Amino acid sequence: MDKNGDVGKIRIRGITIGQGLPKICVPVLETTREEILASAQRAVHSSADMMEWRVDGYEGAGDRRKVQALLLSLRRVMGDMPLLFTFRTREEGGAGICDLSPRDYLWLNYCALESGAVDLCDVEMRAGENVMRTLCGTAHSLGRCIVGSYHNFRRTPEIQQLCDIFLTMDGWGADILKAAVMPEKDGDVEHLRTACQETMVRTDRPLIAISMGELGKRSRTQAGLFGSAATFGCLDKASAPGQVDVEELAALLRQE
Repeated sequence: MDKNGDVGKIRIRGITIGQGLPKICVPVLETTREEILASAQRAVHSSADMMEWRVDGYEGAGDRRKVQALLLSLRRVMGDMPLLFTFRTREEGGAGICDLSPRDYLWLNYCALESGAVDLCDVEMRAGENVMRTLCGTAHSLGRCIVGSYHNFRRTPEIQQLCDIFLTMDGWGADILKAAVMPEKDGDVEHLRTACQETMVRTDRPLIAISMGELGKRSRTQAGLFGSAATFGCLDKASAPGQVDVEELAALLRQE
């Protein structure tokens, strides 16, 4: 991680999050080691800027040694492409192959950061302040970043609540602030956009703002207009409702 004094910009390997077009991250949710490495190879040759390994889909997610070994293999395959490490719980849309206790969740992310293969870890706001502050401290000591994330698959909170969510994660030390919410009406998509605009004058952290489902798809294809420094596109499997194919997404973002 290299902030280089640039407000709202984070440089990771060969990319700068918060500069130029929104960066595209592709999630990999496969179950087996072989499938995960094959998808990583495809990600490297796609239009994606970075890859997210959704560890909750991996059959060995409960074994930290297997996870670390696979991380090292992923780094060899991915070269200089940035890698985001994410274990999503069932409550936040995870695959649910295994459940982790709060202690195990903390240790899994700690081991990922310690592996040296990971550039960013996604830490759920639901995990709580102590977990996020602890992992932020570890990440920063190792020159890594934390994406603080909030998910709501039922509704879109009000504008002020969304602002408070972003700023709470900022206060807990997260480097990138992400909110993914479900719209019930078109106005909810605009609420998210407004919340981003209001938050951006109160923090220098890059934001990721996603309105899920078909109704919110423009928050992905027009991510820059929403103030998002990054967005997510899929290779095959979508990790959230409304996700767009990575190549289609890249073409649409270039039209902004």
